[in-house]
Amino acid sequence: MKDKHSPFYISIFYGLLVLEVFCIMFISMQEHNNDSLQIESLFSMNDNWTFYADNGNIQSLTLPAIMNAGDDNSITISHKIPDNFDHVTNIGLLTTYQSIIAYIDGRMVYSRVTPTDKDQFFNVCPGSVWDLIPLISESKGKTLTLVISSEYPYYAGRVNEVHAGTKASILLHVIDTFGMGFIMSVIIFLMGIFLIFLYVLIRRLLHVDKSLFYLGWFSILSGIWLMMESNLSQLFLTNAYVTSTIGYLSLMTFPIPILLYTNLFEGYHFKKLNTWLIYSLLVSTVIIIFLQFFNILDFNETLPELRVLLFFILGIALITLWLELIKYKNKEVQIFTIAASILFVFSILELSMYQQQTEHITGNYFRTGFYLFLILLAVDGIKKIVNYVKLSERVSHYRKLAYRDPLTNCRNRVAYEMDLENIDTTKTVTIFMADMNNMKEINDTYGHQIGDEVVILCSHCLLKNFGHAVYRIGGDEFLCIEYNLTQEKIDALLEAFYLECEETNASNPYKFILSIGYATFDSSIDFTIHNTVKRADDMMYAVKEQMKQATEARKSAVKKTPATGIIKKIQEKNRNDNDSFKDS
Repeated sequence: MKDKHSPFYISIFYGLLVLEVFCIMFISMQEHNNDSLQIESLFSMNDNWTFYADNGNIQSLTLPAIMNAGDDNSITISHKIPDNFDHVTNIGLLTTYQSIIAYIDGRMVYSRVTPTDKDQFFNVCPGSVWDLIPLISESKGKTLTLVISSEYPYYAGRVNEVHAGTKASILLHVIDTFGMGFIMSVIIFLMGIFLIFLYVLIRRLLHVDKSLFYLGWFSILSGIWLMMESNLSQLFLTNAYVTSTIGYLSLMTFPIPILLYTNLFEGYHFKKLNTWLIYSLLVSTVIIIFLQFFNILDFNETLPELRVLLFFILGIALITLWLELIKYKNKEVQIFTIAASILFVFSILELSMYQQQTEHITGNYFRTGFYLFLILLAVDGIKKIVNYVKLSERVSHYRKLAYRDPLTNCRNRVAYEMDLENIDTTKTVTIFMADMNNMKEINDTYGHQIGDEVVILCSHCLLKNFGHAVYRIGGDEFLCIEYNLTQEKIDALLEAFYLECEETNASNPYKFILSIGYATFDSSIDFTIHNTVKRADDMMYAVKEQMKQATEARKSAVKKTPATGIIKKIQEKNRNDNDSFKDS
């Protein structure tokens, strides 16, 4: 292909991808608020809370907030239920690794206590849970008291936003607030499914590496982690233990496919180091599961160490990529290094926001970085697939040239020798040998270019009558292989062939004469198929000699004998010779 520049539509495609990325980034960073989903009975209860500290101090509070928990890792806050809360049936808030008890004027109306018994086998603490606290009748004007506790000091004093309304209005508010992030996480997951499906589909057609498979695997793990971290998932997955466990397991293993992807690069100098990083991740995963299973340390307690390990491993992998690009000048890793650097930077931003924020984990920074990462690699992957297709087309063309004669489009001598070794002699196999009588005369009279044209005309006659098992094994020598022919069929085939030659010569100023001989494999006289070829060749030369004599006789005004008549005479002689050979 001479096209050194990308076609115009490819440039448009890349431009649309860039536009899509910026749209996703813009949407991800916006505070999404769809008024069409709001219901009138939803009220905000974030102001005018009262916090009761352990030292007896009382202070006003606005949610969300972080407070100093007491010695029992609990806090107590209260709020007077407004008189205008008509049709309000529930109070809703999101708790993370926390237990909660709700009282209205000292009467307990709701309790969800997370088990913390370390003697209990495989005690899994839940992640985030949506608590919908029911309001008793005539609760307006009464005091709502919340006692929130956690065995983890980091979460013990944290309280998220609180809303009041019907159960439906609270659920719709959650969907409206977190729906976009959840949908984007689902898209990442579905991208992974698509990439793996694409890999399974094209690997049957092209010899491609596993880059699409590893990229899809990474997308699936990342999508699962983001979906489980989304505060909307707790709305559909009622088992918070399952949600937190699946998310944590995905987080532990998501760098593995990226390290495997990196090892696919040609000439990459740090494959052994990447392998050790993969082993370290697998070992740490087994250790963390062991600690959780036997209730020594749960997933949340090992999260800081896991986070440090992940950033350490990904940091080393990123450094080696830059070393590969700068020191070893390996241009193959260029796109991947840029994409991985973007994802790493956005992941650090996400981590820093997680450490500072007092509300839910949004995942917006990681999702945005992931989309940039995936789109860059997808574009690079599409280029590779296109190159594979072009390469396969060239290979197919070269393979065709390897077994086809470029002048006549017959099979060549290489194909003949390969096919002859694999010929099925259990069937009736007939070998036809054909050779031009006057090739030297045509070349000497009209030149080799005309000689090539005559060879092409001969091949057309052979291909038309003998099918596609026609081989050009020399300059003007051809061989044909046919199966399951009776003697009557052979005679009819030869007659049709010579008739075709006569019709071709009638419209051709350069007349050609073709001698043809044949032999059918006979295990009683042929040790191998090569003996059959030799007999067909001998018959062809006998026909050639007889045709030359007939030509000389014609010049002397002696009646000429048709080619088919000559073949029949030689055929009868060959039968007698073969019978004599068998008798002896």
